[in-house]
Amino acid sequence: MKPNERNRILQLLLHYKSSQWGSTSSVQHIHMTENYVKPIARALRELDKYQYPLDHYMWLAWEGLIEYVPDNIKPTPQEVSNWIQKSQIVIQNNNIPCQ
Repeated sequence: MKPNERNRILQLLLHYKSSQWGSTSSVQHIHMTENYVKPIARALRELDKYQYPLDHYMWLAWEGLIEYVPDNIKPTPQEVSNWIQKSQIVIQNNNIPCQ
């Protein structure tokens, strides 16, 4: 976490403290969804030489976080379904070099 992001983590912790999402781990995951999902999807798209639109990479960026954030932050079930289908296209046919 960048030092200038600490205030947001504290704000999230105070906001969610009386709910199941009030742990440090939970608010860090919420913070990651706010700041890193789209950059991760963009980075994957760049590695894939911009073969597909950004939404093809969104599930790959969200997948590890989705169960750790409240419903009001999660993408809709329709978005998730759409992203999963599109991510399968990327997984099956991509330009990302594996080493």
